[in-house]
Amino acid sequence: MSSLASFNNFIGGLTINKSQQVFGALFDGSLFREEDGNVSNFASGLPPTLEELAFDQNNNLFVASFTEGTVSKISPEGSVTTFVSGLSGPFGIAFTVDSLIIGDNSNNGNGPGVIKQATMSGNVTDLFKSIPGRIIDLEVNPTAKSFFVANQGDFFTNSGRLSAINIISNNQINTFATGFLGGGDAFPREIEFDSSGNLYVADAQKLYKISKDQLTTIPEPTSVFALLIFGIIGAGSALKKKKYHRLQEVR
Repeated sequence: MSSLASFNNFIGGLTINKSQQVFGALFDGSLFREEDGNVSNFASGLPPTLEELAFDQNNNLFVASFTEGTVSKISPEGSVTTFVSGLSGPFGIAFTVDSLIIGDNSNNGNGPGVIKQATMSGNVTDLFKSIPGRIIDLEVNPTAKSFFVANQGDFFTNSGRLSAINIISNNQINTFATGFLGGGDAFPREIEFDSSGNLYVADAQKLYKISKDQLTTIPEPTSVFALLIFGIIGAGSALKKKKYHRLQEVR
């Protein structure tokens, strides 16, 4: 591993454009860009507590501000405008063909989660509600009209609802995976599909990969695998194969 840059602010989210440039959001309301090992400021003056990012088909970058309840739009030249406002606590965002999907959270961000749909003109409607717990990230499969949601659970109310990855399809929500083992903040923070349909999941301390062949974790820097993964370890940490195959079907 090598370090490209250090920041005095929390990195809320990362994304990569078609040119393989890496863009990141900082909690101070700025965005950075990495290309060929060089890191530079891309945009500033955005609302604070920036979280997830997503590109549209025209290479405009969108980013959610959790505390301000907004989604900002940044042009390829770095010009900033407010795309959507009046949200309660947006974290994850992702694009379908013609709209932006937003993982919003009611009660000033404490949940339950609501998936909203914003047209490209900025009109927002509720698409699915409510998700028990707080939405942290989401991925969209537009052809199957399904969503994979990283759910923090009821972290603040301590009601016993566990963190999980949920699948939403045909207006129904099902649990896909539980049993995240990353320490005190053991909930799925980032989910991302690669081009082969493998699902990568990051919690507080570990990186997981769910593939069609096996369920595993990425080796830690010491080359020692985690002892506990998504396997059938107990009632609270099981990933059933039939639910994994559902991933293959909807992808």
